[in-house]
Amino acid sequence: MLILGVVGILFFGGLALFSNLYPNETVTWYTTSGFLLFCVLSGALILGYFREKHQVTDDGIRSVRTFLGPCFIPWEDVESIRYAERLKWFKIRSTAGEVTRVSAVLVGLSDFAAFALRHVPSGAVDKETLSILEDTVNGTAPNPWL
Repeated sequence: MLILGVVGILFFGGLALFSNLYPNETVTWYTTSGFLLFCVLSGALILGYFREKHQVTDDGIRSVRTFLGPCFIPWEDVESIRYAERLKWFKIRSTAGEVTRVSAVLVGLSDFAAFALRHVPSGAVDKETLSILEDTVNGTAPNPWL
């Protein structure tokens, strides 16, 4: 995410700068605003890279989320764990309504999967997610690129 964020800032920031240094008939405040919007969104990727953290213990999962701050979900309070195939993350929802997401590219994903399989109440994990968690523990993590 860090590389993608830096490339996005350089690319879209450069486009905004270039389009205003060398104006032509297609340069409007719409195009500049669009380039700057994508530049800001790329900055959010960089912020997420440095801010998001997950720690799993026998008690639960502690997360620091990019914009929502810290949360702690005890394993016994997990209402559901679902793997989002398109977004490439595990979505963990507690009975209190707290939600955290664990990326498929997380370093230590197999540790998360092992803790989840060991501690999450049965029935909180659907069949497909259970299969993905078991594969992850056995060394076959979900492919984040397809």
